[in-house]
Amino acid sequence: DLKLQRFMNEARILGELRHPNTVSLIDFGHLDGGRLFIAMEYLHGGDLAGLLAKGRVEQITIGKT
Repeated sequence: DLKLQRFMNEARILGELRHPNTVSLIDFGHLDGGRLFIAMEYLHGGDLAGLLAKGRVEQITIGKT
């Protein structure tokens, strides 16, 4: 299944990333019944929408304009 291959490939890539500005991957796989999961490091704090609303992060547009 192409979707499963893409998911597993992206999870493996995430697991190889090492940078102070990225979260760490803890585990990934599929559960009984075929549901997929990615477990990542928990970071305490607000979400991106909250930071954008407070003007603490510059919003950028990626993609076609």
